[in-house]
Amino acid sequence: MSLIDELIGDFEHTQGDSINQTVYRVHSLKWAYAPLSGDGSKSRGGRFNPKGQAALYTCIDQFTAMYESKAAGDGITLIDPVVLLSYTATCDRVLNAVDHPDTRAYFSGGWLLPNSQRRGWTLFERARQSRVNALIVPSYTKSKGKNVVFLNWSADTVKVHDPDGSLRNTYGDCFDQFDSKPQ
Repeated sequence: MSLIDELIGDFEHTQGDSINQTVYRVHSLKWAYAPLSGDGSKSRGGRFNPKGQAALYTCIDQFTAMYESKAAGDGITLIDPVVLLSYTATCDRVLNAVDHPDTRAYFSGGWLLPNSQRRGWTLFERARQSRVNALIVPSYTKSKGKNVVFLNWSADTVKVHDPDGSLRNTYGDCFDQFDSKPQ
C-alpha cells in the first residue's frame, strides 16, 4: 500500500480534521488584487496540484509564508516587493498529511518526477475524488513549517483579513476577493 493509499484510507475512515485558524500567504504586488483566486497555481501547477487545477497555497505561520515565497532565506539580499496577507480559514474535511512520519520524504522527491508521476499531483487527484477540502502538508522550504493547500474553498471558508479595505482601496475595481473561486 502506498502512502497516498494510506492517507486517503485514513481520511475516508475519519472524514478528516477541521481547521479554524489564521493562515498566511505572500503575494507579489502584481497579483495581490485576487488573493483568493488560485489562478497562479492553476496556470503553472504546484507541488500538490497539476497544471489546470486551482489550489490556494497558504501557510500556518507568516515566517513559513515568507520562505515559501522566496522573500526570505536562500541568501537573497534583495527581494521584490510583496504583500503578506492573513486569512481566517474555517474548513472541514481536511487531510492532515504532516503527522505521518514518511510524508516529507515521500513527497520531496516527487516534485522532480515527470508530470504524470508526481506524487503530490496523485494525492491531489485522489483527495478531490474523496471530497477533501484542504491538505495540511510540510513546507519544503522551511523545516517544521506547515502549509495548508485548499482544494475547495470560497470566500466564506477562507476570508481575507482586510479590515480597513486597503486592498480594495489600492486595487480599486480590479480587486477580486469573491469572484475568482475554483469550480
